[in-house]
Amino acid sequence: MWGFEGLDVVLPEGTRVASPTPSVATLRFHDWSAVTALLVRDQAGLFEAYLDAQFDFDPGEREPSEALLDALRVFDEQSSDYRWLMASLSSSRHFWQQNTPSRREKLSTHYSVDPAFWLSFLNNRYPIYSHYLFEEHEGWEDWPAACERKLQFAIDACRLKPGDRVLNVGEGWGGWMTYAGTHGLRTTSITLNDQSYEACLAKRTREGLEQAELVKGDFYHYRNDEPFDGITNMGVTEHLTDYDGLMANYARLLKSGGHVYCDFVGTAYGSPFRSLIQKYVYPGAEAVFLPRLISAAARSGTMDVVATYDDRVSYDKTCVAWARNVEAQHSYIVENFGERQYRWIWSYLWMCVHGFRTFKNGITGTRVVLRRR
Repeated sequence: MWGFEGLDVVLPEGTRVASPTPSVATLRFHDWSAVTALLVRDQAGLFEAYLDAQFDFDPGEREPSEALLDALRVFDEQSSDYRWLMASLSSSRHFWQQNTPSRREKLSTHYSVDPAFWLSFLNNRYPIYSHYLFEEHEGWEDWPAACERKLQFAIDACRLKPGDRVLNVGEGWGGWMTYAGTHGLRTTSITLNDQSYEACLAKRTREGLEQAELVKGDFYHYRNDEPFDGITNMGVTEHLTDYDGLMANYARLLKSGGHVYCDFVGTAYGSPFRSLIQKYVYPGAEAVFLPRLISAAARSGTMDVVATYDDRVSYDKTCVAWARNVEAQHSYIVENFGERQYRWIWSYLWMCVHGFRTFKNGITGTRVVLRRR
């Protein structure tokens, strides 16, 4: 009754409850409220308890990530995510949650963290926080080349040439600004986050990219009198869930014949993220259901879909690369940002890998190219 088949449990007072089947890992509990979450199969409650160090994940002699992936499989086989209301209220999938101050405020949960935290595991030259583009034969270790390949793909997809003006939606920490700027493009980058904006200002100065324009604000409300030659949007469509409004502003800001490159976490089923991801990792976001995005483009009367690509394998490798970089920076992250922050990013990234490999909830990675009529 205490746990899951495949997991050993150590209760707060020290009693060990062995799994009746071969164990993949041990959960060592320090608080009875966390045990309660286990008993009722509350996935979100267990995640919160793990973040708060109310129990420890003990892989034994196994490699920790392999043990965690097996433990996640055990959880999925023997429990269901029943916090659907919490997931729904924490998302931006419903019309009353889209393009609102509440959506913008929720984004701070994920992004309002010292940029040094993100730079501890992202590509420092091009710190983009969306999936890289791997060749089939490449492993996760090839992530630096895959990162640059994705950035170049965006330039090629938008048919941009030196001197062209390009708008980037959601600059993050300056990766696109640097890559596009050093390839002769005139960049305008918009970000909603204070820490991101300050990090980009500092990077622009360090790298002598003063021609790059940085704008702090919401893309839905951004206007420019001179249309752009292209628009890029890497990993931000999940936060821009009013797709009709998104297409309208793409059309408003693009020259006729101009292209949009975007990539994102997608879903094949139109279902929300797991409740624990939706509340504790990505509140205010939604995995993109591609048919809805395509329908919005069709309704716009101005935007055509040129190409779509499924990148589930590339996103898997990207998350493995980030997770391995996080593990390599364990001491630095814990010392500077705390044990909770390390647990948060490490477990979240491996949960992503689990999702991509099992296709749980239909989670995938997607690239889309649009053209303005």
